[in-house]
Amino acid sequence: MKGNFRTLLRRFCLEGSVLGLKYFYLYPDPVSRCFWGIALFLCALGAYLLTLLLNRRFMETPTHITIENQFEPIHNMPYPAITLCSPNQITASAVEHLKKTLVVSVMSLLAQSCNTFLKRCFFQNKLYPCDELFEPVLTKLGVCCTFNSIYKFANDKRNEKKPNFMKYKVKTNGFEDGLTVIADYDPEDAVNGTVQHAGATRVMFTDWSEFPLEGESTLAHPGIETFLLISATYTYCSDEVETLPVESRKCVFRDTVLPHFGEYHHTDCELNCLVSKVESDCHCLFFYVPNVSPHQVCNFTKIPCILDVKYRMSEAPASWCDCKRDCVSRRYSVDHYHGNLQAVQHVMINDRYAGVVLNESTTVMHFFFPKATFVKQKQETVMSLVNFVSNLGGVFGLCLGCSFISLFEICFYIYIAIKNHIQKRRTTRRRRRIGYYN
Repeated sequence: MKGNFRTLLRRFCLEGSVLGLKYFYLYPDPVSRCFWGIALFLCALGAYLLTLLLNRRFMETPTHITIENQFEPIHNMPYPAITLCSPNQITASAVEHLKKTLVVSVMSLLAQSCNTFLKRCFFQNKLYPCDELFEPVLTKLGVCCTFNSIYKFANDKRNEKKPNFMKYKVKTNGFEDGLTVIADYDPEDAVNGTVQHAGATRVMFTDWSEFPLEGESTLAHPGIETFLLISATYTYCSDEVETLPVESRKCVFRDTVLPHFGEYHHTDCELNCLVSKVESDCHCLFFYVPNVSPHQVCNFTKIPCILDVKYRMSEAPASWCDCKRDCVSRRYSVDHYHGNLQAVQHVMINDRYAGVVLNESTTVMHFFFPKATFVKQKQETVMSLVNFVSNLGGVFGLCLGCSFISLFEICFYIYIAIKNHIQKRRTTRRRRRIGYYN
């Protein structure tokens, strides 16, 4: 292919795959060239703007969460950690120990114990001693009793994770496979004016590996039989999402280590954010923080400092904590229905209530999965790199009628132009040498 740069440019415009360029030479009059120049400029501008929009979408929202299966079998889904907090957190029989013990010991001694709070426990249609199913745990609400949680209040000193913990899993749906708890907050052993929530039991639902918090919680009132219907949602990530950086996928896997808590959870991260700020400003830790030493626990003199930290964090929470959601998570939601507890004595059914005195301070709670399925969600890429390149090809094909072949054509014509230029210079030098010797 012979010719200088101008000749090669003319051939590229006439013979290349980029549409529109050939009209500059087919219609060389000024009006036609002006028209096609404006048209090509607008098409190139449109391609540029669409490319920017595609790139922004690819960078800002590279993933989304879709429902993979609404009817995933519930079999082997772990039960949630169910935490019951007695409204009687200051018993009259333990007040006399207040001035003699440390803060952590005070919290465990003043509150009603799980042995006196929980009267009867049925699980999967079998009667259990309640202390086999429930363990005491310190929370921000005080001493609570937790089922199927990896955390426990160990040796009356601090919260710790249980070694070799075995979680309970769902065998089947329905009332018979669920958990039934009869509790009584014993108002006769409560200090006047200290019973919380008018005697209602705070019930919290978390994943078994998370620290008990009030994210998903409800109140079970005394004198009422409460049916708590649990629904589960499981979310996981595709292999493509796992390869993305944290800033793109906007979630964190559990192998990220959190101080005090170990593996990462969104709720634990938010709590750890508050704990870290209190530790930094007030030089102490909350009594319920896992693995805390007694000498690190905040005492009553730190309350003004803690309140100040909480107030400042509530003003702009986003600027304090950067807690991303979990990449893999189980979330539980609860619907509850109530029945008249006084009607139980007139119902001739099984012996779940036999021998238990049901009075105005008694609460009966039934926890179970009503459906045989749960929702399984998947976080996947909205636009993979292959899709991004394909969309770019569509944009440039739509606006300019070009493709990767056009890029190779441009490279080829540039190569030919450089090659012809070098050959021309060599020919000129050769002729000069011949003329010099002649």
